[in-house]
Amino acid sequence: WDLMLRLQGTKPGFPFLMKTYFVGYFFTVLLPSTVGGDVARSYYCGKEVGDHYTAATSIFFERFSGLLLLLFFAVATPFLRWEVLSSWRVIIPMIGAALLLAILVAYSLSERLLRGTISLLQGVARFSRGHLEKNPILARTGISGRMSSLGDIFSRKGGKFFRTVRETAGYFREQPAYLAWTVLLTLLFYAITWFNVYVAFRTFHIEVGMFQIVALLPIIMLVSMLPISIGGIGLAEGAYVFYFSLVGVPVESAFVMSIFLRFKLMVVACVGLLFYLTFRDRRRDNAEMLAEKAEAERK
Repeated sequence: WDLMLRLQGTKPGFPFLMKTYFVGYFFTVLLPSTVGGDVARSYYCGKEVGDHYTAATSIFFERFSGLLLLLFFAVATPFLRWEVLSSWRVIIPMIGAALLLAILVAYSLSERLLRGTISLLQGVARFSRGHLEKNPILARTGISGRMSSLGDIFSRKGGKFFRTVRETAGYFREQPAYLAWTVLLTLLFYAITWFNVYVAFRTFHIEVGMFQIVALLPIIMLVSMLPISIGGIGLAEGAYVFYFSLVGVPVESAFVMSIFLRFKLMVVACVGLLFYLTFRDRRRDNAEMLAEKAEAERK
């Protein structure tokens, strides 16, 4: 995340980003999927750097790079354990990951395709807005006007966001070293994630090979990202139990390990809550200091 912001010419500082990341974890636990945490990070980072579009773009690319590698691993790593390929609950996520990976790569390589999709969405929005405005019932209640204004806001802000995304993508082409660092750091993240699960199993003296973890964890992470539960609670634990049972891990052992992982996430979320309760807007603090100084000078 810090690398993405530096690429765009902003340096809010690593301690601030770490603190904001903990706050994001807190909101991730409270809300479905990881969107809530990303919105919180974007909000606080945008206030810090003075540009919400830059903050949102940095988080977009951080998430995008992680998702690309996760999809690649979800397609490739199950082949490390051939026996899991006999389960349709492994094959279906692999096929879904392959299709989504192909789509994302296509959009990454073709700016014309991205522009065409944005133009199509804007055309659909204009068409829908036109029909809403002609509806007499909605016109009398004023709903059509409010929806029209809301559509204009989303269209304007969405267009500016995608322009910022294109500019940032251009920075990657001009400075390939940043792209290399992004790939290396993302690989390091997943390596630490695999090791984290391995250590969690070993904490309870459960023998699970590293190849088994590498083969199954990307699928488990993809399933856990589905926004059908609060913070993935229950969904992630069920995925750990089911998928590790495919390689002979007892149900109770996988369940205990998954609860331990959940406990660690809750601890991180509690730290994020403490940071959130003490979070202050530095720019507001500076403005208050300047106002107090001006008031003192007048006196």
